[in-house]
Amino acid sequence: AIIASRMEQSDATTRRMAMEEGARELLTGGCTAVIDCTTDDSSYAILEDHGLNYFLYFEVLGLTAERAQSAWANLWQKFVTVEEGEQWLLLAGINPHAPYSVGPWLRQQLRDFRWHPGTARLAWHLAETADENALFLTGTGSIADFFKSANMPLPFDAVPGKTAAGYLEDEGLLRLCDIAFHGNVLTDEEAGFFKAPRALVHCPSTHRWFSRPPVPLSKWLRSGVNICLGTDSLASSDTLSMLEVVRMTLEDHPELTADEVLQMACRNPAEIRNIDMDYNYGKLEPDLDEPYADFIALQSPVRDNDLLSVLRCPDTTVEQVWIYGIERLRRENVPRPQRTKSLYL
Repeated sequence: AIIASRMEQSDATTRRMAMEEGARELLTGGCTAVIDCTTDDSSYAILEDHGLNYFLYFEVLGLTAERAQSAWANLWQKFVTVEEGEQWLLLAGINPHAPYSVGPWLRQQLRDFRWHPGTARLAWHLAETADENALFLTGTGSIADFFKSANMPLPFDAVPGKTAAGYLEDEGLLRLCDIAFHGNVLTDEEAGFFKAPRALVHCPSTHRWFSRPPVPLSKWLRSGVNICLGTDSLASSDTLSMLEVVRMTLEDHPELTADEVLQMACRNPAEIRNIDMDYNYGKLEPDLDEPYADFIALQSPVRDNDLLSVLRCPDTTVEQVWIYGIERLRRENVPRPQRTKSLYL
């Protein structure tokens, strides 16, 4: 469905309008810094125009060498520089999408890339569904059926007999993974790999959209997993508002405290390895090197001091947003975004 929609909306004007609306909705929902998986380099300018800080993960995928080589060449053209023999990814990491979308040629390029110590590395959509694990454990399930029906090659020559995370580990790619999106069917041991400075990103709106079983967020969080909150875009989410994402998380996981969920939304992303967005996001502490910070002002009809009630109240709104000490949003001056039928951001 996403591919069909993009074919209908391929002109640059439609793309830009859609991304601008997405950026406005992020801002009006209380987001100040965006980690964006992108298929080109067009989103950063829109995010910058709206005062949002950003870090890009450039999507590179392909089951065949022919499909992957053009994406790999595009990555080098846009984001890779070489200084004194060291390769740098400039304001970007690499998102090979998922273990099932990367073939042997591309896996070898990812292993061979001379990752500079200051470079953000890989982000994967990982262990999102049980069928993803079934593909690597037994070669069965809906993903395997889709590949066969589309005459597409499987990502492996022989069924690995491992989970998706186990497969990446055997391929030497899990050690390069800084961020995993979803992780819904990770084992406790696999989830434990994503302690800071790595991160596991939970997307509650997408989780609801697909009616997926609960994830043991509180267990993982309290065992030290660096869980962050995000969306998986409007392709499978009803919102880009971080305030709504926080509210959904509290509703779906009543065992979590308001403070724990705010940490997942605000502070935990600041612990991710090598994502340098100029200063310490999410940390309001004395004696930081930079005196500037991001602040969100909420307005709520809740009249007591119960933060949990404020965050769970559907009438609580984001009234003002400051990014790097600069006011970027005042509710009375900014109308709520009017969405087009777009799946770009």
